Amino acid sequence: MKRALTIAFAVALTALAVWLSFRNIDLGELGKAFGRVHYLWAILAAANTVFSVYALGWRWDILLRPQARISMGKLFRLNILSQTVNIAAPARMGEFVRAYLVSRDGGASVSFALGTILIERLLDVGVFSVVWIVTPALMALSGSLAPRSAMRALFFLPTLVLVSFAVWPGLFQRVAAFMGKLLPLKARERMLRAIKQVLEAFSTLRRSKTSAILVAWTIGLIFSQILTNVFVFKAVGLPLGFGPALIVLLAIQAGSLPPSAPGKIGVFEYAVILALAVYGVNRDDALIYSLILHLVVFLPKIVLGLVYLSKSDLRLQTLRSLGAGEKKV
Repeated sequence: MKRALTIAFAVALTALAVWLSFRNIDLGELGKAFGRVHYLWAILAAANTVFSVYALGWRWDILLRPQARISMGKLFRLNILSQTVNIAAPARMGEFVRAYLVSRDGGASVSFALGTILIERLLDVGVFSVVWIVTPALMALSGSLAPRSAMRALFFLPTLVLVSFAVWPGLFQRVAAFMGKLLPLKARERMLRAIKQVLEAFSTLRRSKTSAILVAWTIGLIFSQILTNVFVFKAVGLPLGFGPALIVLLAIQAGSLPPSAPGKIGVFEYAVILALAVYGVNRDDALIYSLILHLVVFLPKIVLGLVYLSKSDLRLQTLRSLGAGEKKV
């Protein structure tokens, strides 16, 4: 029942977003606008999107080192496959696929791999929360984009979790052991073994230099996404720079939170249109920008993901079932 309601909500939201994005749009003029796009800039933006995925591997490599040493080429393939599944399936199932694949191909335990992915997500949430706090001040707005106290909590909570897991792993194991008494013996043993391996991933953060590198790398990854948005501004001829590109990125992040159709069709476009409205960009120009950006961000990952799938013993349905938890790994 819950799944049916989620699907119904996703369909309704997607339909509403598509209607809001395309209402009163002259499709003939839209087609002509595509002909005026400077595709060299669009290609550069697509190349930067691919580079951003490659750069994700550098950060993940640092986190995986206690259990696995994997080449950057293989990490890039795993990240591409993971993001392909995330595009095609809901609930970020690609992260579970990524943990399974790094376990199968790299030798790390699934639990440890999930621990490293959790660290990545906490780093992303922490840095993005800081951006959400600082951006209103930089824009000199009288209000904030979100309640400041809530944004501070979103930043400090991931930081507190990271530090706590790294410094007091034994405490969390004892708490888990106490709560696990409610489970059957075999289930309790599996749970405790998995928790121990997850906490092992956080041992990397005990070195302050490593933590600083991970935070700096996360900031660099966000800047790379902003740069993609700037390149697409140039592709469609909008005279906007890094500030608006940041607002577009934040709008896309907010739009990715509720469930919607695969690939965020419609929701992606309308989030970008709303963001650009702040800068007085008309709906026609904002729509063409959002469509080009959507293609630039998603198409390279889908194409590369399908290429890698065709050259492996895996299939998309297999990856989706792994992400949905239909197979135990």
